[in-house]
Amino acid sequence: ALTWKYFGFHMLLYLTGLQNIPTEIEEAARIDGANSFQSFFRITLPLLGSTIRTSVYLSVLGSIQQFILVWVMTKGGPVNASETMATYMYRFGFVRYQLGYGSAVAIIMFIVCMIFSLLYQALTRKPDYLTGL
Repeated sequence: ALTWKYFGFHMLLYLTGLQNIPTEIEEAARIDGANSFQSFFRITLPLLGSTIRTSVYLSVLGSIQQFILVWVMTKGGPVNASETMATYMYRFGFVRYQLGYGSAVAIIMFIVCMIFSLLYQALTRKPDYLTGL
């Protein structure tokens, strides 16, 4: 269900990325004799790199913070089968009234998200082919 919830948003990201690719580059590749396979893998895909990185980044952070769908559907499921960090935090903080423990879980979630964000940005930092940034 989470996949279909954000499918339209990510498709809009990719559509915007595809529309930002200058047609002159694709025309130049066609003139140089590149077939559609070569054009896709050597021009389109590298130019969509920043869009793909943004989409993956938002997907991973969104899945870490997933709460509403899991809580409404299963409340963590039988024997905590569908428990996420967010539902775990909510269960201890607001259902069991262990606010200190729930706050500690929230801080751990924040630290995990920050570490992931910093590592992801450091590992995927590549220059954008169109802007040079």
